[in-house]
Amino acid sequence: MATLRNTTLEAWMREHGYSSNSLAEAVNSAVGDLTGRVGGLDGSSVRDWKAGRVRWPKSATRVALEKVTGLPATALGFVPRGRAPSSGTAASQEDPVERRRFLAAGTALAAVRATPASGSSRRVGTSDVVRLQRRFTEIIASDHRHGGRRGIEQKASALADEALALQNSGSASQRVRARVYACAAAFRSSAMWASIDGRRYEDAIAHMREAQALAELAADPAIKFRIWSHAGTLYRHMGRPGEAMAANEVA
Repeated sequence: MATLRNTTLEAWMREHGYSSNSLAEAVNSAVGDLTGRVGGLDGSSVRDWKAGRVRWPKSATRVALEKVTGLPATALGFVPRGRAPSSGTAASQEDPVERRRFLAAGTALAAVRATPASGSSRRVGTSDVVRLQRRFTEIIASDHRHGGRRGIEQKASALADEALALQNSGSASQRVRARVYACAAAFRSSAMWASIDGRRYEDAIAHMREAQALAELAADPAIKFRIWSHAGTLYRHMGRPGEAMAANEVA
């Protein structure tokens, strides 16, 4: 029997600027948030989803995918085991006990991470910074492909929040903390740029102020330059040439 392509998932990925590799990484990160161990998907795993070779991902992967997309698995074109592909009935009725147990465990783990116990062995290090910087590269690529979509703004904002949450997840050297703040500032500046490109100027100003504060904490001249350059563009679009010139001079 021939497999049916998951055109619904493909359409969602195109709309939100995800490649197979970037979606795999986002889901892996969400699995890590929920279980404490980063997932092991790669681009070929997502291509299997799109090709219809995998009709119903495993529980942990499925819940993480729903967390990334904000949609139930069936709304992404997946079909629960034992159902015909044409069935559009509710997704969450399958294995409800397993799903509730998994979500409850993930919630408990998230709470523990948010308030690490004294003497916790968790150490924020360079590998965490590299992971955030890789996500930043994906945001830039998505912005270049799709411009000022609100989805890019929201994703960049969420990643800025993720970087700040990392600061509270364990101990770190001063250098690593500064680099994490720089990542948060970079994400927030990307949200700012997406807002500018989408002509959502009030939103852009709010992102700019947060980005500037984070850049000061990072003491990173490169990200400060980026933010103030964006500010010059923002003020020009808003018809405020004096402030645009001042921002460019700061940059």
